[in-house]
Amino acid sequence: MKQCEICCWATFAVGPVHALQTQSGRLIVPVHAYRNELSSCCCLKGWASTSYALALYADHPYTKWQFGNMLQTESGECQMAELLDDKGNYVVYCNARSKSGHRVEAVSQNEGVAFANQTGSKGSEKIVETASGCQGSVVSFPAQSEDADTKDEDNSNNTWLLFTHPTHVCKRVNLGVYLNKSPQDPDKWSKPWIINSGTSGYSDLAYVGKGWFVCLMERGEGEKLNQISSVMFSCSQVEQGIGQITSVLLL
Repeated sequence: MKQCEICCWATFAVGPVHALQTQSGRLIVPVHAYRNELSSCCCLKGWASTSYALALYADHPYTKWQFGNMLQTESGECQMAELLDDKGNYVVYCNARSKSGHRVEAVSQNEGVAFANQTGSKGSEKIVETASGCQGSVVSFPAQSEDADTKDEDNSNNTWLLFTHPTHVCKRVNLGVYLNKSPQDPDKWSKPWIINSGTSGYSDLAYVGKGWFVCLMERGEGEKLNQISSVMFSCSQVEQGIGQITSVLLL
């Protein structure tokens, strides 16, 4: 990205979730920035009405950080994951907050330098956004066999995606887990498995191996987000819970 484009930004923010290290070793920090919309001239002040997600990345020895190009669609807080495409090539997937009513999904063929939208200007039809938007988390992981405990994940030639986000179209409630076994197709997202009924906010996923995940989440009693909890669950539990509300042990 050119320096003259960066100086036209009104504000810039990272995360707020974890970063990504690709198979090549590149470090990618998911970020978003608001551009001055009043004028394309950097000498004039404008208003910051629209944000766009993008990647901040560096290669070994990680002394030079660069910005990639902004997504083509309005997008905000985002998270990225690396997955294998149908040709066996690694690509970087971005899932971003939006005001359109649906999540924005995009894929980069060059490790975050530029992204192409998967879902068009209206966003994903399968994973809805909450009101004016809420942060969500996404993580990739090796495709699972029926017996994940004996699976050699290093030899997996396919990756799946897991996504967490409040599932209500208006309120930040009912945190759900979505599964996509065909990440190149945004229409393949499952219905959510609700792991926290009631007030729910931001979340962050981590894959810990052998089909198991940990999710850190904001939650609360009544309408207030006043607690931070974590929960551990397996891919098989996600598949069994699709479309259901299940009580899980929150820590």
